Amino acid sequence: MGAQENAVTSGAVCYGWPNGTTDAQPCAVGLKGPGGGRVFYDAGSVQPWGRFLEVAPQAWGGTLYSCDSCGAAPGVTKATSDDSKGDGYFPCGSSKYNVILWPGQAGTTGAAIGDGRRNTELLLQTPECVNGTQSAVALASGYRGLGLADWYLPSAGELVALCKYEGRNAIGGFRADYYVSSTSYSTKRTIGNAPDLRRNFTRVDFERTDCQTDGVYEEKYDGEEYNASSVRPIRAFA
Repeated sequence: MGAQENAVTSGAVCYGWPNGTTDAQPCAVGLKGPGGGRVFYDAGSVQPWGRFLEVAPQAWGGTLYSCDSCGAAPGVTKATSDDSKGDGYFPCGSSKYNVILWPGQAGTTGAAIGDGRRNTELLLQTPECVNGTQSAVALASGYRGLGLADWYLPSAGELVALCKYEGRNAIGGFRADYYVSSTSYSTKRTIGNAPDLRRNFTRVDFERTDCQTDGVYEEKYDGEEYNASSVRPIRAFA
């Protein structure tokens, strides 16, 4: 799939945030996007993937759950659908033990801004990422904000940009915790005397002001497991 095939064009018409009561206007960071989310990134000009990024609103999952560490601004309900009642989501599937992507599966994902949609499309080609009630990839791509079907799990770079967005608290519902990205890579571990190659996923720490990235593997007895992390879909448009 070439870069141009990854482009998303939906028209750059935005509205006031949060209720969209003002007249339509040219899109800019901070406005309500065509998908009902808030625009948090502007590339400055049209790129092969689009120009703007918007993030799904606080209640993107349909139900708001109680949350003690969302970091919401004063006056904003401290609730979120990012973490599935505090249980979080696994990158793919619904089992932290059995659903592990191996090198060669899902192709090569990217970490840059603009890579998230293509990453998600690649990951959705593997049954492990499509199935499961806790699959972050499936949940993000299945979101239909304002009826649009081009939402996806952000790349590591897109997730860092969202984490550093100064207006993030006004959107509401973000947890002071790790968020999982669609950026995966091969990692080598040694189990006993045998090298073991697995597919790892990058996630971003929304609790830190520097929005540090991290992997999502954790040692568990004699094997490894995915950590459950928070999820927030985004979309790109031009």
